[in-house]
Amino acid sequence: MIVKLPSGIFASALCAILISICAYDECDAEPQAEAKTLIQKQWHDTIIKCGDDYYWRMQNHDGDADTIYELKGVTFDFKWGKLTEADKLNGLEWSATSDLTYKFFRARNSSWPAGQWGDWAQWEPQFHQGSPGGVSVIKRSGTATAEMDGVAGPHPDCADVAKQKWPGQ
Repeated sequence: MIVKLPSGIFASALCAILISICAYDECDAEPQAEAKTLIQKQWHDTIIKCGDDYYWRMQNHDGDADTIYELKGVTFDFKWGKLTEADKLNGLEWSATSDLTYKFFRARNSSWPAGQWGDWAQWEPQFHQGSPGGVSVIKRSGTATAEMDGVAGPHPDCADVAKQKWPGQ
């Protein structure tokens, strides 16, 4: 079951969404609370909401320049994984994923003049343009972990976004 969350209620609604998903899939409250905590932390470390929009940063591997993305019309999707017997034999207790989609995005590279942004573009799911990736959470043999399935770096700060300037400039 996939549930879409409006962007303005992400943190407060996540617990209720996970409860409803678990009720549907007959899981108990402990895994949903653990998954909720891991998902929220991973998204919080990756993207930031400033005003009505979300921002994330992709750090270039060469260290020369970073790209910041601004996203409009953001929704978060959550899905509990279905475990196979082989998963259970391998110690997997539960798994879940969380992705985000959005209607529009634009980018700004740190090597561009301050305040210069690229044009807005409509999100095309097959290209994953402007996407920080998704979050995968699992619990195996008593240990729960979360990881990003993407290339996002630490999120920018809202004060820097408001100034349209990069940290350290």
